Amino acid sequence: MAAEKVIEYNFESFRSREEKYHNFLTRNFSDVFDQAKSILDVGCDNNILKKIYGSKVIGADISGEPDIKINFEKERLARFKENEFEMVVCLEVLEHLDNLYEMIDELFRVSSKYVLLSLPNCASFSRLWHDFRTGKTGNKYGLPLKARQDRHKWFFSYEE
Repeated sequence: MAAEKVIEYNFESFRSREEKYHNFLTRNFSDVFDQAKSILDVGCDNNILKKIYGSKVIGADISGEPDIKINFEKERLARFKENEFEMVVCLEVLEHLDNLYEMIDELFRVSSKYVLLSLPNCASFSRLWHDFRTGKTGNKYGLPLKARQDRHKWFFSYEE
């Protein structure tokens, strides 16, 4: 596997999945995306990465506009061969799955070169406190005016 590349970012720099792909990924990893001959986007939603990089991207998800519909908790990535893709991308997906560790193993199994993972840091006390003090509704994990159902099964701190 290639050397680990850790990039920290402020989630305020993007407010939507489209902005994350266009502003963050292409800015920080365009060299890797350009070089990769085959890319699997795990949790692709509306297949934005495919819209940017074309047919070398296969999008997999349970909903949205994937090329392949997969329930990651039931099937994992079993339909793909070992080392089938040069690059595997999995952004803000693993925290939704019961089988987080098994899926991480699967991501590395189907990649021959690169794995790009992103996990949210939802437990930001400073953001929570800021929203509480100002009375503003938080974007993600502040204090919304109405309770919402949280679909996350795992939470990660900055250190984790």
